[in-house]
Amino acid sequence: MTDDRAIIAQIRQTIPTCNLKVFDAEAADLLKWLKAQPESREVYTGMFWTNVQTLKARDVSKAPPCLVQYGGETADEYLARCYKAGGYKTV
Repeated sequence: MTDDRAIIAQIRQTIPTCNLKVFDAEAADLLKWLKAQPESREVYTGMFWTNVQTLKARDVSKAPPCLVQYGGETADEYLARCYKAGGYKTV
């Protein structure tokens, strides 16, 4: 896990300041998933890397973070969790 944190810290330095809040939420979610389901490492790191490329390419500071969807989590539950992680209030 320590190596994962070091890698994420290095990647964080390449993210535009406007996107750091979104990056931090997505990175925290990734670390949580890697700890809970290490057998799915390739899938989760691949999704994270795709998100990192988006964060580098454009300002997504107004968008909620793109978290990993839990197994059994409905689309509505997933979206609500993403918006909550981004500091948005949902009704």
